[in-house]
Amino acid sequence: MNSDRLEQIKLNLRNNAINKRKMALDELATMSPDVALPILKQLAQDNDFTLRRLAVMGLGNHCTEESFQILKQLLEIEQDSNVLAEAATHGSLIFDEVRKMGFYSRKPIANKIP
Repeated sequence: MNSDRLEQIKLNLRNNAINKRKMALDELATMSPDVALPILKQLAQDNDFTLRRLAVMGLGNHCTEESFQILKQLLEIEQDSNVLAEAATHGSLIFDEVRKMGFYSRKPIANKIP
């Protein structure tokens, strides 16, 4: 993918026309996580909650350990309830997929109650 196309995708993600945003998000979904996740991570830090929500939707298209970690971080700092709900939904779905692929292992917590 050339840099001009990536720049156009970034512009379209911020376009006022929702169909342009959707097309850009759909195109990012077809790209490798190495390309898409940095763009989505940057978008997730925007002041506009609609762009942060869009970023979360995009992160949901990439079931990787990194996308799960990004969503997990967003859940810790996000203030907007719309973005939080979207992040919780996609985070849960990604966690299930990442766990199935064996990328995430949860160690059992020792029970300290006698």
